[in-house]
Amino acid sequence: MENPKPGNETFYWDSEGEWHVCVRNNRNLGSYGVFIEDHPFGFVLPVTLCQLFTFSIISRTLYFLLRPLRTPKFICNLLLLDEETFSQLVFCVVVITMIVTPLISLLYKHRPRVLQTASLYEGRVRSIQSIPRDAEFRIICCVHNEENVRCATAFIEVCNPVLESPICLYAIHLIELLGKSAPILIPINYRLKSLSVNYPNTNHIMRAFENYSENSSGPVTVIPYVNVAPYKSMHDAICNLAQDKLVPFIIIPFPENDNVHLVHHVAASIRKMNASFQAQAPCTLGILVDRHSRLSACNVDMFFNVGIFFIGGADDREALALGIRMGERATTRVSLFRFVVRNREYGNKIVLTREEREQEEEDLMMDEGLIDEFKSLKYGSGNVSWFEITVEDGVEVLDVVHSLEGNYDLVMVGKRHNDGYLNSDQLGTLIENAAILGILGDMLSSPEFCLGMIPVLVTQFGEIIDTEVYSVAVMYVVLITALCVPSIKFLYRHCRVCITPTVQEGRVRTIQNCKPNTGFNIVSCVHTDQHVHSMIALTEACNPTLESPICLYVIHLIELSGKSTPILLPMNKNNRKSLSVNYPNTNRILRAYENYSENSSGPVTVLSYVNVAPYKSMHEAVCNLAEDNSVHLLIIPFHQNDQSVGIHVCSVFRELNENFAANSRGTLGILVDRFSLLSMSNYKMPFHVGIFFVGGEDDREALALGIRMLERATTRVTLIRFVLLRKGDSGFLIYGDVQNEEDTLERTLNESLIDEFLAKKDYSFDLVNVVYHEVVVEGCIQVLEAIRVMENDYDLVMVGKQHSMGDFREEEMSNLMDNSDQLGILGDMLSSSEFCEGKTPVLVMKSGVKRVKQFTNSGRHIFRSAS
Repeated sequence: MENPKPGNETFYWDSEGEWHVCVRNNRNLGSYGVFIEDHPFGFVLPVTLCQLFTFSIISRTLYFLLRPLRTPKFICNLLLLDEETFSQLVFCVVVITMIVTPLISLLYKHRPRVLQTASLYEGRVRSIQSIPRDAEFRIICCVHNEENVRCATAFIEVCNPVLESPICLYAIHLIELLGKSAPILIPINYRLKSLSVNYPNTNHIMRAFENYSENSSGPVTVIPYVNVAPYKSMHDAICNLAQDKLVPFIIIPFPENDNVHLVHHVAASIRKMNASFQAQAPCTLGILVDRHSRLSACNVDMFFNVGIFFIGGADDREALALGIRMGERATTRVSLFRFVVRNREYGNKIVLTREEREQEEEDLMMDEGLIDEFKSLKYGSGNVSWFEITVEDGVEVLDVVHSLEGNYDLVMVGKRHNDGYLNSDQLGTLIENAAILGILGDMLSSPEFCLGMIPVLVTQFGEIIDTEVYSVAVMYVVLITALCVPSIKFLYRHCRVCITPTVQEGRVRTIQNCKPNTGFNIVSCVHTDQHVHSMIALTEACNPTLESPICLYVIHLIELSGKSTPILLPMNKNNRKSLSVNYPNTNRILRAYENYSENSSGPVTVLSYVNVAPYKSMHEAVCNLAEDNSVHLLIIPFHQNDQSVGIHVCSVFRELNENFAANSRGTLGILVDRFSLLSMSNYKMPFHVGIFFVGGEDDREALALGIRMLERATTRVTLIRFVLLRKGDSGFLIYGDVQNEEDTLERTLNESLIDEFLAKKDYSFDLVNVVYHEVVVEGCIQVLEAIRVMENDYDLVMVGKQHSMGDFREEEMSNLMDNSDQLGILGDMLSSSEFCEGKTPVLVMKSGVKRVKQFTNSGRHIFRSAS
């Protein structure tokens, strides 16, 4: 034995020739105590505790001594500081807290740390394609509960663990953090009793993974972990683990897989967690969709069918690379369906740049190389088959997929593809799970494909942004957000101007200025199926003819829930099938309008739209559409037409109608049909329309529409005109005691339109199509009393919202009625039970323009239309 060396370490060889290292126990932290002659103040911990206790005792003593003087405790703790220093210190702390705290909470977005390894340092990402066939295949498998375990183990078994390429499985149980301060990701030993007490489900889950490892067909090493963290940051530790262990593949379950019912906020949190995984995963990510747990019911020892839908791109190549590994398994058959798209879309781009064309060519070469490798398996195991399908565009891809249903045990597809239509953000907002699964992945997992019973694996290739690009992007976003968001909220008021010749001249399209031999444009808005038949009957009553056909813009109004951007999307055969899954009512509504277009009495062109937006801003897109297409009439249903909706929905519809009335630049019609009687009318039978005319722009719009209806052979229009008796004179005047220039113009316009109405009387038919009554009244009260005794068998009643009689403008009378703010005083009474028991449909017209005098030129009064 050699002599010991001085110092903390001793090295020596023993008699048997073995090298030994002895380290002296140099304790500098804790003490054994004074009872064994170990001085406590020679160590760090006792000294620190003694200082803390001394400071606390002195502080509390000063507090009790100075409490009679009402001196704060905080000043007692800082009593050694003078007043100036103390004030500066408090001011600095307050300023720093006010600036730093909101900046950190608003600007700091945690991203997984980048491990400086050789592959990542060169900008490469670990993926399934980059793993050699004779290397270990590492997988991270995340589970929430016991329901996810069997699906995960069945999928791992299909990944073909063999001696040449064993599988190292990092099984992670995800648990939401409740009541703890710091999230943890720790490796566990499921045999420990402490684990079964705190996390009993974890014990069962890890025992199931361990049992699978012992009974798998090939070598599978299971390394169990438990991740206790909030859902919003749960992905951070797992992404860091994937970087540390160089894991190429992460599997997470889809939130709708569980047979147990999840609380709404828990399911929403898991969806956000999956989105965070997709945004920050440093490797390939796979989302396993198995709503009916069919994958767990499969016997992996039997024959296993896998289908791969390949269009092109990094995500599809990852799915194909995993399929190649599965194809080497003797009892697995892999079918590849490759779609060759002739007319490829590139999103919003028409012409690609040189770099984009080079990137596209590189992607095509990588696609062809991987497909050739897949075909080579045919001459090896013979368990693969491929089909090449040529399609015109991305729309036809979705149609063809429906015809490729088969007895699959698993279907794999990439989330993103190299076709712009299948990556369209606008179409993706209409599909519920397109943001997570992609458009094609959502369709394969929906009931449209094999009734939704086939498990689907959606793969996504990971991406890493270098530090410089990420820093520039973050600073740019922070700067734009800090400047634009508050400015838009406080300064922007939506006021759109459509630059067309008529608007430049101060004119707006109305029913009165529609020429007889031109098309008549109508926008019809519906909320539910109950509004459809009444709207169709009103459109048919508007008399579509060859000389004046009707162009009908049908808009289904749907509330925006859970999506960020409102849309007004035209409907066609290409997107009809995809929308039928998320919005089944839209398909039925639009089909009803198309059937009417084919069977109407005259030419009616139906243009279908769907408007998905919040109710508070839903009117904007509709008004813009009406303005761009020079629409003459915008029809919306009354909020009380549908008796099946609740009070809250009715109030929301009411606010929407008020926004339409305030922002519509054309003529607006509110259809009141509480009992859906208008839908029962037959256009081949006589149709009786009543018009109550007091005077004004709105009443003239109602009369102009009635004149158009008169041209229909089976329509009879009864005009009831109320004239005001002028005080002190036997003559009649439209409005007021004093006749001014504006009143003269109003009276001239009213008389001219009434003369046009009377000229439409046709004596060649047995049916009298024009009926005119003139009722003399002295005020608004007599008008309401006269209406009560004028009940008739009307199929439709039309009236303007505002009138030129002064009593109808008084707010005191409007406050006594429930719906006078939307329908006007006269319209509210006609739609109430006081008139025909409230069963007669009423159309309340409101013009989007008012006549105002602009200037006088050469003795002639010039007027223009202003909104």
